[in-house]
Amino acid sequence: MAALHQRVALLEMTNHEFLVKARRQGRTTFADGTTVTVDWDAKTAQIRP
Repeated sequence: MAALHQRVALLEMTNHEFLVKARRQGRTTFADGTTVTVDWDAKTAQIRP
């Protein structure tokens, strides 16, 4: 996570969305195209690219 924070710390967050109605999965997109998808139930995070 520290590497992710260093990478996106000064970038604009261009989008944030919840993927399910219960708001237990979400995706954030940053200005350089990085996306972070989190599933709080499964306790997983996917970072792309």
